[in-house]
Amino acid sequence: MTTYPTVELALADLKDAALFEQICSRLLLDDYPALAPIGGSHDLGRDAVVREWLLGDETLLAQYSLETPWHRKVRRELRRYDSDTSLPRNMIFVTRDRPQAATIKTITAETAAKGVSLQVFGRQWLILRLKARVVMSPSPISASPHVSPVAF
Repeated sequence: MTTYPTVELALADLKDAALFEQICSRLLLDDYPALAPIGGSHDLGRDAVVREWLLGDETLLAQYSLETPWHRKVRRELRRYDSDTSLPRNMIFVTRDRPQAATIKTITAETAAKGVSLQVFGRQWLILRLKARVVMSPSPISASPHVSPVAF
């Protein structure tokens, strides 16, 4: 296991898509407690979903990607809506990239044209959520706390 001095460096070096999916799903559970991870290579573009009730319709679709640039993946996945009317009309996309506001605006307009509401969470969101989970411990060298190294 490799350790990194910062969360940002750990994210930048992350290559394991399955691990990234697990991390994203856990971070989204705070806001979406009914989130059900699906993941894997045959998930039909559904890394995780939120269902209405236990076995009801899917109301939210979550996708996670290490792909750069992130918006290519969103556009590719958006094509599924042309042939699959069962896909949820609410989508969350998590990327470790730093999405620019102009690109987010363009992509959300494209998804809205297909009747899909899109939220994009990027590197800063990931860092803030991950840092909130990193244990603060007293430094043996000084009295000020430091963030313990992040391990993936």
